Amino acid sequence: IATALFVLVKLAEVRKEVQCPICLGIIRKTRTVMECLHRFCRDCIDKSMRLGNNECPACRTHCASRRSLRDDPNYDALIATLYPDIDKYEEEELAFGEEERTRNKKIQATIEEMIRKQSE
Repeated sequence: IATALFVLVKLAEVRKEVQCPICLGIIRKTRTVMECLHRFCRDCIDKSMRLGNNECPACRTHCASRRSLRDDPNYDALIATLYPDIDKYEEEELAFGEEERTRNKKIQATIEEMIRKQSE
């Protein structure tokens, strides 16, 4: 008898776990540094190593060459399951961040106005 197990996942809580330490976006085409197992976007880590950075950008562990990097299709599959449309998710995330900054600026202005009136 097969039983299905479902887990409710809030994407905002998982976001930092699937973030590339170089570009800070959701990891695309995962590459793993075999010495320390940190993950990056393929383009990000390849560019970093091409520029002569022979250490992991996350922990500074020495990486002899790009041969110490491995593609991680299982991690890519996990990300694709969580974020079927990465571009759309990141767009919405950016828009939400802008709304939050605008709201915070309005609150700050209100506080400053109250402080100004109290000091008069």
